[in-house]
Order: sequence, then C-alpha cells, then structure tokens
Amino acid sequence: MKVSKKTRYGLRAMIEIASFFNEGALSAKSISQYQDIPLQYLEQILNRLKKEGLLKTIRGPRGGYILAKDPSKIRISNIIEVLEGGDGLTESTDSSKRALSERAEFHSASKFWEKLDKTIKKELSSTNLKDLCPKSSKQPHIKHNYAFEI
Repeated sequence: MKVSKKTRYGLRAMIEIASFFNEGALSAKSISQYQDIPLQYLEQILNRLKKEGLLKTIRGPRGGYILAKDPSKIRISNIIEVLEGGDGLTESTDSSKRALSERAEFHSASKFWEKLDKTIKKELSSTNLKDLCPKSSKQPHIKHNYAFEI
C-alpha cells in the first residue's frame, strides 16, 4: 500500500489548520511555507477539501482557510476519502476478490488482506484531526533571518 503525495500533503495541511483552530484562518501561502508543500499543488488540495465541506475560506487581509467543524469531528478517513476517492487506501476490486477465491492457495492470503483492510479502515475511522495535533504550546510560524553572535 502506498499513500499518495496528495493525501500526505492534504493531511499535513489539515493538521496545520487544526492546530490553530479557533485562532483564525491560515493562508495557503503560510501553510505551504511551513509544511514545505508547493503552493499551487496545495491550493488544489485545499480547494478539493473545501468543495467537500471539510474546510471553509475567510476573505480579506486576515483571510485563509479554517476547518468547517471541530477537529475532533473530522476523521482521517474523511480526508482520505476526499483525496483518494472511493474506499481510499484499502480499496480492492470485486474481480480481484473473485480471482483469489477461485484458487485455494490464495484463500488464506485473501483472509489476511481482508483482516488488514478492516484494521486500517477502523484505525482511519477512529482517529480524528484533534488526535494528530501537536500537544505542545502553539507558536506562530514566523520565519526570520536573524543571526545571533556573541
């Protein structure tokens, strides 16, 4: 299983926005700089998350992106479904299941993959953005070029 770059970037951006929940909007530019995500690609991801109702935008000089609901109400599975589509990371086709079930030697392997699929889905559904937010005190992301010498 491989998680797409779009999903990894999207999750990082959502965690960043969730970390500042109730403290105002974050601009795509600041998220891009702090999370080291290409701005144009990030904007596409954020617009997709907004379109699907996970984010809202605030206009104006202090505008940017905010979560559409409390971080504890947004499951990681919600984000993955939006960015990956369908069942997300663990999707399997009916034809591949049928092919596996026709061969007896693959039956135990098939059961393993089904169990792994259920475990992954359970973990993604039981984890929310609040769970992934840093617990330490939040510091504004200010980049500076100060050189200190003694």
